[in-house]
Amino acid sequence: MVQSVQGQNSEYEQQFLSVVSQFAIDMLSLNTEHDVVWHLAKEVVANLKLVDAVIYLYDENRDVLVQAAAFGDKNPKDEEILAPIEIAIGQGVVGKAAATRKPLRIDDCREFSDYIVDDAVRLSELAVPMLAGEEFVGVIDSEHPERAYFTDKHEQALTAVASIAATKILKTRTIDTLKSTVQELEHNVKLQDTLFEIAELVYNSDSLLAFYQSLQRCINRITYAKNFLIAIEDTDTGVLNCPYYLDEYDVFDDDSSINISEHPSITGYILRTQQALLVNKADIHQMMDEGKFYVEGTMPEALLGVPFGDETMRGVVLVQSYNASDVYKPTDTLLLGFVAKHIHIALKRLQAKAELEFMALHDPLTQLPNRLLFSDRVEHAIKSFERSQTGIIAVMFLDLDKFKAINDNHGHHIGDQMLVHVSAAIDKVMRKSDTFARLGGDEFAILLERINDKEEIRKIGRKIIDAVGQTITIDGRELSTTTSIGVSTYQGLDMTSEQLLIEADEAMYLAKLQGRNRIFFFDEKGGERQTRSHKFDVEFSQALTQQDFKLVFQPIINLHDDQIIAAESLVRWHHPNLGTIYPDAFIDELETNGRIIDLDIYVLRAAIDYLTKFQTLSDSSFRLSINVSGLGFCSQAFYNAVENIADTSPDILPHMIFEITEQGLIENFDDATANMKKFRKLGVKIALDDFGTGYSSLSYLHRLHFDYIKIDRSFMTAKEDDSSSAIIFESIISLANALQIHTTAEGIEEPEQLARVRELGCHFAQGYFIGTPVSADDFIYLLKQGSKSA
Repeated sequence: MVQSVQGQNSEYEQQFLSVVSQFAIDMLSLNTEHDVVWHLAKEVVANLKLVDAVIYLYDENRDVLVQAAAFGDKNPKDEEILAPIEIAIGQGVVGKAAATRKPLRIDDCREFSDYIVDDAVRLSELAVPMLAGEEFVGVIDSEHPERAYFTDKHEQALTAVASIAATKILKTRTIDTLKSTVQELEHNVKLQDTLFEIAELVYNSDSLLAFYQSLQRCINRITYAKNFLIAIEDTDTGVLNCPYYLDEYDVFDDDSSINISEHPSITGYILRTQQALLVNKADIHQMMDEGKFYVEGTMPEALLGVPFGDETMRGVVLVQSYNASDVYKPTDTLLLGFVAKHIHIALKRLQAKAELEFMALHDPLTQLPNRLLFSDRVEHAIKSFERSQTGIIAVMFLDLDKFKAINDNHGHHIGDQMLVHVSAAIDKVMRKSDTFARLGGDEFAILLERINDKEEIRKIGRKIIDAVGQTITIDGRELSTTTSIGVSTYQGLDMTSEQLLIEADEAMYLAKLQGRNRIFFFDEKGGERQTRSHKFDVEFSQALTQQDFKLVFQPIINLHDDQIIAAESLVRWHHPNLGTIYPDAFIDELETNGRIIDLDIYVLRAAIDYLTKFQTLSDSSFRLSINVSGLGFCSQAFYNAVENIADTSPDILPHMIFEITEQGLIENFDDATANMKKFRKLGVKIALDDFGTGYSSLSYLHRLHFDYIKIDRSFMTAKEDDSSSAIIFESIISLANALQIHTTAEGIEEPEQLARVRELGCHFAQGYFIGTPVSADDFIYLLKQGSKSA
């Protein structure tokens, strides 16, 4: 009998040993944790004569045991746990085995107070911890309806397979972790490369379309981006425009826009909240039910949108998926945030680039094309004409009549507004195919293409003349002007854009000679082109003889007591046909032909006559200044005229100031410095005019001795917050004071400017706020009043 029992035990041992050995061999071919636990459950039941087996794995983060596999009576569905059981450490038989890390065998569960009933009551239970060395992995649990069913052999066999399974699971987890780490590293490398590529796109893309296309391809390499949208807010209309989109199902119009009102679309909602939105289909339906937004088009399974921008430019970048398997993760939010940032940078960069390109080719005041762009358009029109030989090409040259008077009488800020109004008025009557440009000052040009005949040009010209002649109101002032138009037509023979402009300019001059406010064609002038310079020279000589040049006087006040201390003489040409002509219209011509010296001498003699009259009405400190050209200041003829005055009226010259510009100095420096010493010996005071407009101004103050410097009006027109201009202005005054040079601030047009220069310690001031240029009689009246003009 004893031998029978021993044989039976030996048979059991052999069977269990065989089960354990086979299980160890089986483990070699299993590669996943899932396969290990399910194979373990099945083998325990099948080969160890058990009715069921449950495998619990330890969740270290939550400190619980979670059902991972089951077989036998407790397996409701093949290799799937529909409702995994969770057991706390120390709870029930399984929990206590886990807590003690030792097998626990219960012969009668009725006598075990912590017995947990899951699906049905069973009388005996065996729980064995799964240990790989000291590493706890989980618990194998088996129950049986018979009392004291489990033996030491069962416990030994389960302990052995539990150890083998635990070792295999840990190895599998290590391999999985390593694979995950490798994948993560590969993903990070790809992510890093992609992010670098996106950053480089900002600077390598020539257009926004190319940038958007490359950007979408980059994003699609690291997350699902086949459905991709970029929306930019239009602050004027209050909608989002879509400059770029891709979608697998929906089609958008090129001019489509997105609502961002009180009940916005989902994209508008992201912009309004300025928060990233990561949602799935269920989330979208819930938020729609709450009235937060609506969805237009096909409902996505997942969506991720990120806002970008600042107060000057805002937008949204959005990706979405129509496939439930393609979902987005929180890490994708960070990625899209990076993308959104670079979209904003790219938009700003390309916007700045476009603005620079626009500034290079357009007039900053009127926003019209400038001379460079106009010439390019004319050249392009000529090439197009040569190919087609259809229509007429015409260039109009426009000059506003007597515009200088508007600047002188009302100030340059009013003149600038006038130019803007006139430009807008002309632009309204132009055809869309015409090019309207500002060449500079009050000069404009128009390119007309595909014109049928000369009468069509006349009609356009008359429309322009009517538009310019309308009275407009600026700052409460009713102002009007007229325009003279010269026209040149393309005649072939290798004419260039510059030649067309020259001819149109010539025709414009002839339009002025005929009485202004009219149109004149270059091809109707006959042989006058060759005689223009000669005609001007003859008219200038006649004006000198007939004394058609008159002086007007702009008051200069002492900032100590606001009394008129001096005046600047300004010349006007009272032309018999053209009316009053301001210096800007004829000075360049006189300097070109050398006759500017004759005008300097004329102005000198006239100023001396007026100075004698003014002195009788003012104190002995009164000074009268005249503008002397660089050529005149250096010429022997002008010096001789001054010397003659010194011989006849030696007491008058000490009250005379010669103003010379920095440009006049730099062009004739040696001769200018030589004559300056001679003039000073005769008692004449010297002023450096338009100080600060260029060249090496400060060096002149040290090398030459000036009595006065007149600080250029550009410092007055600088913005109040332009700290650099204020610092330079203050430095000029400080340096002048140190060198005992009197300073005069030019261009005072507002009371704030007057207060500013007074505070900075300037000695004298002049400008339209202090007094406009007036005739000699009016200036005498001001002197009698003994105060500054209104």
